[in-house]
Amino acid sequence: MISVDTKHKELIGDFKNPGRTWIRKPIEVNAHDFPQDALCQVAPYGVYDVGRNHGFIHLGISSDTPQFAVDSIRQWWLAYGRKPYGQAKELLILADAGGSNGYRLRHFKKQLQEKIADAFHLNVTVCHFPRGASKWNPVEHRLFGPISCHWAGVPLRSLKLLLRLIRTTVTDRGLKVCARLTSKTYRTGKACNSLQAAEKAEGNMATLRRGLRGKSKESFRKVTPRSVPGKASQTVLHTEIRRAATPVGHHCAGRQIGPASDGAGIVGHL
Repeated sequence: MISVDTKHKELIGDFKNPGRTWIRKPIEVNAHDFPQDALCQVAPYGVYDVGRNHGFIHLGISSDTPQFAVDSIRQWWLAYGRKPYGQAKELLILADAGGSNGYRLRHFKKQLQEKIADAFHLNVTVCHFPRGASKWNPVEHRLFGPISCHWAGVPLRSLKLLLRLIRTTVTDRGLKVCARLTSKTYRTGKACNSLQAAEKAEGNMATLRRGLRGKSKESFRKVTPRSVPGKASQTVLHTEIRRAATPVGHHCAGRQIGPASDGAGIVGHL
């Protein structure tokens, strides 16, 4: 089980960093943090391994897109997840409801299908925290919190300094953090065709679960696919939603993605 999220974007340069630190002489920084005065802007995407208490930060100097989020998860699996979990057949991902890994983004689901589920033969389940409940996401207080405390009051003047501060973050409970910088450019505005997503969902079943604490549940299942008029080779996914009568409390919404057998994948529609 891993917890993922994008940390607050940081400006690299002579800018004030909130917090306090012990120094002999005060550090002079710019009075204003204008983006045009920065060397670059970094988007730190965090992947926190809940079981091993291990964190991985993927630093991107481009846009925070669904492709960047999935590439970060893929880099974690190749570098730090495949060896200890080589025999695993399922992967549980905890994420917020918005951002680059939001539950409405079809491109995020498509990238998960192709780069994680199909590539590594894993059944991937994504659970999204509802709006206002992201503070319960483990990556927030177990990974991002210690990192923010470690570099508090230190201006992030270079990428080298940023990487060093992240990699040297430790806690009394044995947290270890690794970081990697990518120079790949991620373009915004990419969309996934809904019909294309429906084609990949043929022959599979999607499940959406709410209420990890047993408060309430919501599920939808795939019914027999029906053909699109005039296009016999294309199908659409019809879903049936059933809601529990129990009031919704603190809950999570998730979807399950499995490896495709004959080119068909799975994309959950919310």
